[in-house]
Amino acid sequence: MTRYALMHGDVVATVVEQDHLPTIAGEWVELPMGGPGYVRVGDAFEPPADPPRPRFITVGAFFDRFGPLKYAILASDAPAVRALVKDCEVRRYIDLDNQALPAGLALLQGAGFEIDADAIVHGEIEPDERP
Repeated sequence: MTRYALMHGDVVATVVEQDHLPTIAGEWVELPMGGPGYVRVGDAFEPPADPPRPRFITVGAFFDRFGPLKYAILASDAPAVRALVKDCEVRRYIDLDNQALPAGLALLQGAGFEIDADAIVHGEIEPDERP
């Protein structure tokens, strides 16, 4: 028996084992190893890449990223800052890729907090920051 893969572009869509090349429409190639999701690279097949890991951090880790300004931000009476803090309080984690996050950080900057928004959003995620 030979293993054949039905290709969808360079990605293995389906695998069958039979004595001859399948006659069902589509591009069929011999597949020595692997299965659905494997990617054709030249004459070889490689396992699919691991999906990107979500960039989630705990709410506490998010506030820790403000460094010495953390407590001043948490204690602020400024309405925009209070709105940001309340929004964070109802979340299980902060998604650093959330498109609304830069606007939230801009609220803090607008309230006079000199934070490094780029470092907060794009800083390396430490293992103890993950939910």
